[in-house]
Amino acid sequence: MRASSPRFGPFAPPLAEPLVSDPGATWVLPPRLPLDDAEARCRAEIQSGVTRPRDSHRADLEPCFLLWFPVWRVRATVTEGRAPEPRDGATPFGRFVADEAARAPRPFVRRAETVPIAARDGLAFAPALGALPLADEALVARVGQRLDPGVVIAPSRDRDEALAAAQEVLRGSPLGRLGAWSRGRNSAVSVDGAELVLVAMFIRRYRYTGEAHPEGVFEGHVVLSGHDGAVLDARHPGAVRAIAQRVSTLFRRR
Repeated sequence: MRASSPRFGPFAPPLAEPLVSDPGATWVLPPRLPLDDAEARCRAEIQSGVTRPRDSHRADLEPCFLLWFPVWRVRATVTEGRAPEPRDGATPFGRFVADEAARAPRPFVRRAETVPIAARDGLAFAPALGALPLADEALVARVGQRLDPGVVIAPSRDRDEALAAAQEVLRGSPLGRLGAWSRGRNSAVSVDGAELVLVAMFIRRYRYTGEAHPEGVFEGHVVLSGHDGAVLDARHPGAVRAIAQRVSTLFRRR
């Protein structure tokens, strides 16, 4: 694995007060994707496709680096149910009679949820964490585990902040992934605990100066999951200009 210094500067600025994590309570999601494959996938993501500038091959690409990105794996229990519906009622269109199924209360159901919360924010990239495999069988204990050479991103968000953020995701916002508006009033969320996980990711940054960004130097990046190579985050020049370039080229050839 590559361990040289990044050419475009550090991936994360140093923290004034770094958090001290307990290695005995830290887990690791190790990489399965080889570095060479990650580098090739990032290059294809940067230079291939109709939404990329036609001169994207001229971009200055930094080598691909392995990152150990900190993620809080928050464990929670969600209890859901629904009170009985009104038996009968009236609407502007006439009266209705609720059937027996609607009158009966729905039983309360408990289920376990795992919410990934980024333990570091304020970076130039923000990887999507929802699809990461954070089940116990995919992780290994940090103690006794030798990390592949890479850049370890220090966490800036502590456990309490992660627990509060997870509760916000689960029930505090209508944009939460459980659908706060659809759960009704008879639901409850209890946070059971959280563990810090170092997730293997690959990042490749680049600088582009060309037709699709005449304002100057564009700084882009691609972040891949080290587990399966999925794109977790990307920043590219505007697709509209890139497509317009290709269309104008076709008309000029006629």
